[in-house]
Amino acid sequence: MLQTADLVERCLRAEGRCIALGGDHSMAIGTIMGHARIHPDMAVLWIDAHADINTPLTSDSGNIHGMPLSFLAHELDNYISYLPGWEEVKPW
Repeated sequence: MLQTADLVERCLRAEGRCIALGGDHSMAIGTIMGHARIHPDMAVLWIDAHADINTPLTSDSGNIHGMPLSFLAHELDNYISYLPGWEEVKPW
């Protein structure tokens, strides 16, 4: 996720825009983080058939693709358990 955020941030600084194509919903974590580094006052409108707001503690499947909003929403910061390698992921 952090590599994606770094790439998005660099692209935005160099080109002013970034198009991200990827697989599942978890890619939103890195792309939104990268944008938020450049535009900290941005707003995200999330339209999806599923909430994608599970946490590692509430997910039945444990699949990260059902959790991107929980990693990005400040209100859920206290509900995210420690995940090695994710220390830099901070809610926006």
